[in-house]
Amino acid sequence: RCCCSDLGGSKWYIYPPMKAKDLITFDRIIGLLGLLLSIPVFLEFWKARVVNALLLIILMLLVAGFLIYRRLDENRPLFTYLSVEKTLTFRDEGPHTTSQSSLVEVQANHTGLTQLWFRSISADGPVTNFVIDGVPVPNTLILKKAGNYEVCKQFDRALRKGDTRKITFSYDMLDSFPNSREGTSHAAVTITKKLKIRIEFHPNKLGREVRWFFGGGGGLEQELPPPRTLNNGSVLEVEIQDLQVGGFYTIDWVW
Repeated sequence: RCCCSDLGGSKWYIYPPMKAKDLITFDRIIGLLGLLLSIPVFLEFWKARVVNALLLIILMLLVAGFLIYRRLDENRPLFTYLSVEKTLTFRDEGPHTTSQSSLVEVQANHTGLTQLWFRSISADGPVTNFVIDGVPVPNTLILKKAGNYEVCKQFDRALRKGDTRKITFSYDMLDSFPNSREGTSHAAVTITKKLKIRIEFHPNKLGREVRWFFGGGGGLEQELPPPRTLNNGSVLEVEIQDLQVGGFYTIDWVW
C-alpha cells in the first residue's frame, strides 16, 4: 500500500493495493516489445560502425604502406651488386705493371637503365687499358673527376627492374705500389651482397704482415678475419657478405 501525508492537515488517506493486472497494460506491452525489438537494431548499428571504422583503418594503413613502399623503392640505388669478385695481379717483380680484373653481377632496381658506371678508380700511378666484357672502353665513356676515373658500361638495351647482368671489367696500373707498406681497397658505394678479393703476388716479391680490415664513417678501423693464404703465400683471398654502404674494405701488406 502507499501512504502519503497532507502537509496542510491531519487527515490520512489509505489506498487499496495495486494488483498485477493493473501494471500489465496494452500500451506498456507495446512499449516493452518496441524496446526489445530495438536492441538488435542498436547492436547492428554499433557493429556496422565498428566494422566500417576497422575497414577504414585497414584501408588507411594499406594506402600508407603503399606510399612508404613507393618512396623507399624510388630512393633505392640504381643497381644492387649481387656479387663482386676482384683479382689484383702483379705482373712483374718491380712491381711495375699490375692488373685489376673484376667480375660483377648486378641487379637493376629501376626500369629503363641503359648504363652502369664503375666509379672511384684510382692508383698512385697511371691507370690505363680499360676493358669491359673483352672490349676496350672508348674515351667517350671514360671520365676523370678529382683524380678518380669513372668508366661506363653501355647496355645494348634498356634494363627492366629485376633484370640481372654479369659484367667483366679490367684495367692496368703502372708503378702504383712503390712504398714499403701497400694495399688495395674496395669502396662499398652501393648495396653489395658479396665481395671476394684475390691478390696474386709475383713469386719473387711476396707480401708479408698482411692485414684485412674495415674502415669508414669516421670510426676506428675494424680488424676482420685474416685472409686465406694459398700457394706458399703468393695468393691471398678474402670474402665477406652484406657490405656496409659507405665503408672501405682494405687488404694491406709489407713488401
